[in-house]
Amino acid sequence: MRIGKVLMLAAALTLAVNSLAFAGGAVWFSAVGTLPGSTTDEGGRDLAPKVDCNPFDPANPVPGRCQWLVTVFYQNDDGGAFGAFIDVGTLPPERPDKLQIKDINIPQDGVLFTSTSLIGTNFGNLLIWNAGGGNATANGAPAGTYTILQFTLSKHKFPGEFQTTAIYAGVGFGAFGGNDPGGNGSEFVSIGPNPPIPGYNFYSWPDNAQPNPVLVINNVPEPATWGALGLGILCLVRRRR
Repeated sequence: MRIGKVLMLAAALTLAVNSLAFAGGAVWFSAVGTLPGSTTDEGGRDLAPKVDCNPFDPANPVPGRCQWLVTVFYQNDDGGAFGAFIDVGTLPPERPDKLQIKDINIPQDGVLFTSTSLIGTNFGNLLIWNAGGGNATANGAPAGTYTILQFTLSKHKFPGEFQTTAIYAGVGFGAFGGNDPGGNGSEFVSIGPNPPIPGYNFYSWPDNAQPNPVLVINNVPEPATWGALGLGILCLVRRRR
C-alpha cells in the first residue's frame, strides 16, 4: 500500500515538474481608458481584459470614439529569455476600419530588450505586425516581468453597432527566443487566456492568432439604438396581449 502511494506521489511530482518545464512564461494585456466612456481593466496572467466602450458619454470630447492605453506584459518564469515578438489584430468578419493603433512604444530595458523592432501597423485586420526585440546577453534575460509593448488603441463606433469587439494576438515571426526544453530554441509561452505554446511562428496573420481573445471590448449601444430596442420590445408585448 505504501509503495503504491509512493509511486503515485512520484508520478504526480514528475508531471508537475514537466508541466513547469513546458510553461516558461506568460503574456497578458492591460487596458486603461483615456477618454470618458472607455473603462479600464488591468487584466492579469491568463486573463483577457474586458472593457466597456460608451463613446456617447456626455463628457467625451471626441464623440463616437473610445480609446485605451494598452500595455503588453511578458512574465518569464525560469529565465533564459532572448527576446519577444508579438502580432496583434482582429479576425474576420470584423471591420478593419473600426480600430486604429498609434503611439507605439517598445521600451528598451537593457535586460530583455537591448534592441527593438516594429515592422508595421494598421494593415486591416492585422493591427500590429511583429513588434518586440531581443538581447545579446550570453544566458538570456533572467526570470522576471517585462513590458514588451505599449500603444494607444482607438475604436470608432459605427451606427447600430452593439456587439463585442475581440482583439487577438499571436507570436510574431521574430519569436520568443529562449532555452526551454523542447522549445526548439524558444520559450514556452501562454498568450492571454490561451494554453502555452512554443514561442516560434512560421505563419502569417491570422493563421498564427491564438483562438481566445486577449482583449474584449463591450460596445454600449447609442441612445437611439436603446430607444429602438425598447420600442421593439414594447411592440412585442402588445402583440402578445
